[in-house]
Amino acid sequence: MKKLLLFLFMSAIVTFNLLAQEQSSHLKFKNIPITGTMQSVVSQLKTAGYKVNSQSPDFTLMDGSFANLNCEIAIRATPKSNIVYSIAVFFTESTSWYSLKSDYLEFKKLLKEKYQVSPRTTEEFIEPYYEGDGYELQATTKSKCYYYSIFDVKDGEIRLVILNKRLTLLYTDKYGDTINEREENENTLMVFDCTNYIMLPTDDRY
Repeated sequence: MKKLLLFLFMSAIVTFNLLAQEQSSHLKFKNIPITGTMQSVVSQLKTAGYKVNSQSPDFTLMDGSFANLNCEIAIRATPKSNIVYSIAVFFTESTSWYSLKSDYLEFKKLLKEKYQVSPRTTEEFIEPYYEGDGYELQATTKSKCYYYSIFDVKDGEIRLVILNKRLTLLYTDKYGDTINEREENENTLMVFDCTNYIMLPTDDRY
């Protein structure tokens, strides 16, 4: 237990140092820094025209538009410190593979030009599916279509993905993601420690 408390104390110090670093340098979504509390980020997104669909302390769904396309966005915050670290954009389902692919390629081009970064890209179908068979959209729902581009930018990562007949963008702030991983590891360690404590051998006489 002492080791657990020491670990949590050291983690808190590291988390504080991370927050102190590069406070003005975060990945942005629609010019809104991906950082701060869920309440503050949601408030800024409301000002930008988004409407809350559902909300919890560390997860919020909102409706609106992005790049003049209707979408739903999902905001995630760290489990303990409630710091927003990622925003996902889910565009509406497509009824045409070639329209979906065209949007994907256009976004890929725009992101490359904006951030001046060449993405890590995979664009392929897995047998028995192939482009031109007429079942491309079905392939996107069966993990048989791998179309994604990952942009490693200065303050985080942007993923552009075709999945389940739709285009998805995922913005992840580097510093917030580090804090999220640390807090999730702390939760796992605490559960493990408590489980071990509960499962200690007991005296059969009681």
